[in-house]
Amino acid sequence: MLDSIGGAILWVTVLFGAEVCFAHHSEESYTHIARSRPADHAFKEVVALRAMTRWRFGRALVAGILASQLAAAVAVTIHYATRDRPPGIRRQEIVQQLEAQPGQQLVLVRYTELPQLIFEWVYNDADIDDQRVIFARSLDPASDAQLLVRYPNRQVWQLIVDGARIEGPVAVRR
Repeated sequence: MLDSIGGAILWVTVLFGAEVCFAHHSEESYTHIARSRPADHAFKEVVALRAMTRWRFGRALVAGILASQLAAAVAVTIHYATRDRPPGIRRQEIVQQLEAQPGQQLVLVRYTELPQLIFEWVYNDADIDDQRVIFARSLDPASDAQLLVRYPNRQVWQLIVDGARIEGPVAVRR
C-alpha cells in the first residue's frame, strides 16, 4: 500500500503536524520551528498531501490531517488567548519596576532572529522626551550611541527578546 517514497512523505507530514501541535509545550520545539524556513515546511506539506491524494483513501486521509492540524492550531490559539498572564503584562511589570528607580530610564530592546509572539515591545507615548521610561530598538552600536548622546541623563537598560523568552532588563554602563 505505501511505497517507500509515499511512506516517507506521510511521516514527514505527520511528524511536522505533531511538532506544530505540541510546540507550545517546549521552548526547544518552538525555537526549532521558528528558526526553520516556513516555505520549506509548506513545500513539504503540499508535496506530501498531493502524493497522498493518489492513495486509495488518500483524500479522506488528507482531509483528516488538515482538519487535525487546524484543530491543533485553534487549540494553541485558545490556550494563549485565555492565559491568566497575557503577553503585555510582562512589559507593564518592567515599566513599573523601572519607574520605581530614581531618574529617567532608557530601555534598549534587542530582538533576536526569532519571530515575536503577538506583542511589540517598543512603543512609547506621543511626548517621548517627558516619559520616565523610554523603549527604543537596539539596532547596532552606532545607533545605540546616538540614543545615548540624545538622552545623556537617563539610566540605560538592555532587554533581549528571543521569541517567547525575555532576558533583562540589565543595567548598561555608559
